[in-house]
Amino acid sequence: MPTEQQIAEQLAFHQGIDEAGVLIDAMGFRPTSDAWRVLQRTDGSREVIEGPFLEDQLIAGYTLIDVASREEAMDWSLRYAKTALEDEDGEIEARQLFDLDEFEQGP
Repeated sequence: MPTEQQIAEQLAFHQGIDEAGVLIDAMGFRPTSDAWRVLQRTDGSREVIEGPFLEDQLIAGYTLIDVASREEAMDWSLRYAKTALEDEDGEIEARQLFDLDEFEQGP
């Protein structure tokens, strides 16, 4: 779990992007002990796998913003509050959403 200082830093960052008018949504995920995954096999069968899952490489939450360019999104991601515990490195993954018009329309 994040420290009180980390929570305060996250809150301050999110208040800043909200005040800038670019915040759409932000939320943290519950621990993987509350999670499940669905394994989709090539034969069409599916299996539910209950958590918890290993903590490395897990996404802890998301922040969805609407900005004019990739560069602006990158600028916000560089300002993001520290994501890891005090003695650990952290990482932010930034991904763009598809626009509906990017998909080919069927006949």
